[in-house]
Amino acid sequence: APPPAPVRGAGVLHTFEVILADGEVRVRQDGNEVAVAGVAPDWTKADVLIGLAGPPGRRTRVHLDAIAMSGPAGSAPDTYAHPVVPATQRLLGPGEDAPGIGFTGAPLRQAASARLITSVTLTHGVDLSRATAQFGDTVVAARPVVPVPSRTGSIVTVAADVPLRLLGDGAPPSISPLVLRAPGADAAMAPILGAYLEVQPLPGVPLRLPSATGGLVRPATPDAIPYPTVRLLDNDENQLTTTTRGSRMLVDVDLDRIGGQLDSGSIGGIAGFELWMDNRRIAGLPTAIDGPGLGGQYEISVSTARLEPGPHFLELRVIPSDPDRRRSSRLASFTVSRR
Repeated sequence: APPPAPVRGAGVLHTFEVILADGEVRVRQDGNEVAVAGVAPDWTKADVLIGLAGPPGRRTRVHLDAIAMSGPAGSAPDTYAHPVVPATQRLLGPGEDAPGIGFTGAPLRQAASARLITSVTLTHGVDLSRATAQFGDTVVAARPVVPVPSRTGSIVTVAADVPLRLLGDGAPPSISPLVLRAPGADAAMAPILGAYLEVQPLPGVPLRLPSATGGLVRPATPDAIPYPTVRLLDNDENQLTTTTRGSRMLVDVDLDRIGGQLDSGSIGGIAGFELWMDNRRIAGLPTAIDGPGLGGQYEISVSTARLEPGPHFLELRVIPSDPDRRRSSRLASFTVSRR
């Protein structure tokens, strides 16, 4: 039995190690062994998936300082990651309409192969084993990279190969929409936590441009936009998850410029934000009339008079002033009950 784990706290940098040894797996935190399992993986190749989760029911910001691997030297992979944002921050059902939001085809024009890697939350009633990814008019399978766990709330990574006709000279200027679908998702909110393209360039296309000193150029960190959160409140400003039909609720929007600035050291402006309810835009607020907005807190009153009883979701979409920057969004779910 390992000793108790060292104290973990806010603002403290910790080091975690996962050690694959002969006949066992060991986990260390800050040099102290905190877990051990008598299993011996027989892998010859593996993809490393790293997930960070805070306490249930609480929003937690985790800053990742570094990831490293030790062991026998090997060749570096000939791929790189290109971040993308799906049109919706949740899985859609097979027949749901998709917003016309996608991504530029530029990284695919110089790609020999590419696949979409997405992390989604396992929700009750959603069949992730039959998930699909939609690239414009093309739908392909999005396969879980590991067996789907049985525990609701687990984070599952799925991978979808980009069709060959969308690569190289066949890549269009833009691909829209980019959405993920799964059976059962139209009746449940299954959040998408992140997505990127794993791109293998064509022969002769460099992964990174060399610098004057012969090293690798570290890409500049762009200004981060304010970090968004959204809460649903009742008239007494208590957070709610259930409301009655015909009542009003307050949507509390917080665009945290301090939290965003921690990500890059500088803050970028936003042109405004939008509220979408059940994939329909219900409100929009510009914040760049006298110059780009740099954050702030807003409360918007929303009526539930036209909502049918049952589960619903609201999405906050933040629009950067720079049109080349990707949008950020957050989801909140609630249930409308009968009177």
